[in-house]
Amino acid sequence: MKNDMNNVNDVHKSSQMADAVPPTGSRPVRTGSRILVAVIAVALVVAVLALSRLDTWGERADATPRRFELDLQEQAEIPPELVAYVQRAQFETALERPQALTTSADGTILVAGDQAVVRLSSAGEVLATIPLDQTPTCLAVEPATTDESGRIYVGCRRQVLVLDGTGQAIGAWPDFGPQAVLTAIAVGGQRVFVADAGQRVVHVLDREGRPAGQIGTVDPDRSMPGFVIPSAYFDLAVGPDETLWVVNPGMRRIESYSFTGELQSLWGRAGADVAGFFGCCNPAHLALLPDGRFVTSEKGIPRIKVYSESGEFQHVVVGARGLGVRASSLVDARGESVARVFDVAVAPDGAILVLDAFERCVRVFYPKGAEGPQS
Repeated sequence: MKNDMNNVNDVHKSSQMADAVPPTGSRPVRTGSRILVAVIAVALVVAVLALSRLDTWGERADATPRRFELDLQEQAEIPPELVAYVQRAQFETALERPQALTTSADGTILVAGDQAVVRLSSAGEVLATIPLDQTPTCLAVEPATTDESGRIYVGCRRQVLVLDGTGQAIGAWPDFGPQAVLTAIAVGGQRVFVADAGQRVVHVLDREGRPAGQIGTVDPDRSMPGFVIPSAYFDLAVGPDETLWVVNPGMRRIESYSFTGELQSLWGRAGADVAGFFGCCNPAHLALLPDGRFVTSEKGIPRIKVYSESGEFQHVVVGARGLGVRASSLVDARGESVARVFDVAVAPDGAILVLDAFERCVRVFYPKGAEGPQS
């Protein structure tokens, strides 16, 4: 560095001497210096103009060249002929921050949020509010086919709270650890399945909360690559044939497992078209119709769809426009847009229930032409 500085000083001194001794009979000529100054001045002007047009904070809506804009209008618009459901009812949840939705065998609707579980009739009447000492993230109800019919399981990030059918506390199961992020619960046979997005596994428990295994742990010997979970959306459901269906969101597919953890089948694909799952990680939520068909809910571009038992796309229930989602809220799942991720559940009569956390309400959809309550 010192040598470089000496060289620079030598050049500077030589330049000064040359300027100090002009040729005999002439004035000093500095044309080269003037050109250099002019070039630098032009460069500075260009740089200032470029910086003045640079929108580093994204404050000017028109600052991004169109070639870099992500136009999702085509994906957000659903052809009317694909929409096979209509909203017949809508009612308030009585919660400020509703988080999760499920139904019981008698048609009662349960919504978890704030620090409570609210029980609603099928007509939306508040039947009871069950206080909790933690913030719930998911819940499930024991099916009618078991001795504990009506028992409620509430996930609260790191542990599961258990309530009886009247809402009285039975107990809290052991903590799953600091990395746990519980996102879904399903009940089948003698097992309770708990989806943990933080640890990227499904915990398998018996009815008393004792560990009975895990599904999704990486095991190359069994060709088990594990679940890809980029965000805190990781859902599951138990089918009528006691098959466990688990969303693998980063792979944009749904996988079926035996209750002992053997991978049996999978379906789904990434795609911006209506039959595919858009974005990094979808579907966000899953439910099963009484006949075994699937109801999926996507984030990013909110759209709720129905697939056959084998995973073939059949219908759209509702798209972003029908859910009141603005174009500016598409894709971005931050800030208030987090509330634009819609949990889904299915009523005993086949109605599809959609939890709208932004509007703090439950929307009720029936197939077009089918009988159902009118809003």
